[in-house]
Amino acid sequence: MQIDFTFFETYAPFFWLGLLLLDVVLLIWLLFLRKGQRAMAHRFQEQIEAIEGRDWEKVVADYLEEIRITTERAKELAHRSEEVGRRLERTIQRVGVVRFNAFPDVGGDQSFAIALLDNHGDGVVISSLQGRTENRVYAKPLKRWDSTYTLSDEEKQAIAMAYGRGGQQPEMGRKEA
Repeated sequence: MQIDFTFFETYAPFFWLGLLLLDVVLLIWLLFLRKGQRAMAHRFQEQIEAIEGRDWEKVVADYLEEIRITTERAKELAHRSEEVGRRLERTIQRVGVVRFNAFPDVGGDQSFAIALLDNHGDGVVISSLQGRTENRVYAKPLKRWDSTYTLSDEEKQAIAMAYGRGGQQPEMGRKEA
């Protein structure tokens, strides 16, 4: 039986070149791993020096206690955050202002209607009617974007503007859930 070495003789330089290239790639990879290992060893040494002379069990126990305290604090902050979120639902977040002339003999749009509402449409609409010799102020409570009192067109506009700050325009008189 005879082995034909012509294939090996033809492609041997490519084979050796491939192995050399693989060795170079592995050497570079090894250098990067070594660099990372040195950095990790350096950080570890810094930690060791920081706790030099202290009992390891005490150090670990202290870290565990810190973790426990931090976890409790995080839970407390999450609870407080939820509470603040619930409270914010009922704060004034939507404001609409309309200026107008209430009487033909008074210029400058001195009269106004302002709607001060939370995200549920609860709040108040305040109207000020400015005349030549007097000023009248009215406050009407709002519940879900509507009032039990009759609303003027300007008050309805102010409510619609306040509603629009959060999205679509309301339908006056509509009760939202």
